[in-house]
Amino acid sequence: MHRAAWLLAQARTGAQYQATAWHQSRLLARSMIELRDKVTDEPLGTISDEELRFLIDELEEDSPTDRDYYISSDTIDMLEADGAPSSLLTLLQRILGSEEGIEVRWARV
Repeated sequence: MHRAAWLLAQARTGAQYQATAWHQSRLLARSMIELRDKVTDEPLGTISDEELRFLIDELEEDSPTDRDYYISSDTIDMLEADGAPSSLLTLLQRILGSEEGIEVRWARV
């Protein structure tokens, strides 16, 4: 009987671990922010809360509810000079491509 109780306890622990891992993955997924082309609404990539905070702190917003930014090579250079995370810079450079500038908006996903 002790063996059966031990196996049951182990099964519950495994299930609890799986549930905890699932909840953590959902929490992490909710903390991602998607960048989209403001004109076409095409998804462009995702950034973390920390990267979004950096953009909010660095870029001009028209209002507290403003969720879009104009990104140009000058913008990327300024962000780089101010210590932007390399992952954010790489994404913005990819989004910009050979365009002069692009309007992006962000949304939590």
